[in-house]
Amino acid sequence: MGDLEGDLLVDPGVARQIHRAEPAAAEGVDNLVFAERLTGDQHLGAWSIARISGRSGARGADQDEPTRENRFYNLPMRPRFFAPSLDGRAASVDLPPDESRHLRQVVRLGVGDEVRVFDGRGLEFLGRVDRLGREAVSVALVEPSTPAPESTVAVTLAPAFLKGRTFDAVVRDATALGVVAVQPLVAEKQAAHRPSSRPGSRRSRGADRWRRIAVAAAKQCGRAIVPEVREPLSVGEFADAAQSDVKLFLAEPGAMPAHTLRARDLLDRPRPSAVSLAVGPEGGWTPDELVRFDARGFQAVTLGGRVLRAETAPVVALAALACLWDEA
Repeated sequence: MGDLEGDLLVDPGVARQIHRAEPAAAEGVDNLVFAERLTGDQHLGAWSIARISGRSGARGADQDEPTRENRFYNLPMRPRFFAPSLDGRAASVDLPPDESRHLRQVVRLGVGDEVRVFDGRGLEFLGRVDRLGREAVSVALVEPSTPAPESTVAVTLAPAFLKGRTFDAVVRDATALGVVAVQPLVAEKQAAHRPSSRPGSRRSRGADRWRRIAVAAAKQCGRAIVPEVREPLSVGEFADAAQSDVKLFLAEPGAMPAHTLRARDLLDRPRPSAVSLAVGPEGGWTPDELVRFDARGFQAVTLGGRVLRAETAPVVALAALACLWDEA
């Protein structure tokens, strides 16, 4: 191998081991990679960009010493746990049973390990595991922590219900993209798999599962706010209840109403404080649903001339809105 010069992404596990080569060992290697040891106050999960410089063969006295220049990117920080009972005035908080099991059995943390806890409503704290109980884990609160920034535009996503587990991915991605609420819709073309709203029904159990998915997604992406996941509504019920400044529905190619906007056309309008966005089912909207949207002040918007899958369209639409309005 020849000379090495440049930046290198170093996994923190490797960075802990590659610290400083011993002179005797250095004589037997062709290339040296130097990375600073990660310290306790640098977040777990960070990647180090290590400046590397090495020469082939043994290093002689007349050769330049390798230089090291590290920068750290705080990607997922210390392990985060959902603590809905978190009170910033208290000294500690008990994690709910499912989060306690995750801490003990999956992440395998012990007393004294640092974590972050958040309440799902915007409050987040740095803490340390204080007690590992059989039913609950107690976390001592150290200091307030800054979560991932929230968008200045509150987006409510109303995607049509999708059969199977496909809707799970929509909830997960919508949470990561910053929505404040997910309102599942039951469209007219979904009669074949329209779920029941009775307590204990598949529809009710599905909403509970989607809420758990939203919590897990918020933990992963760094948000301290968990979006509200509502019980499914019909398209008409949603259109009647929507109160946002801007109300949009996605129009599919080939069935676009007159005056359909392109996403970038929204830049010419004042920045809204709240947006409702409806995304249709695999079979598209019915004429009656389009009339209902129009009567309630919804504006058709298109993402272009390609037909997207029903689970892909919400993600693309949210990403487009984030590019327009998100300052986070």
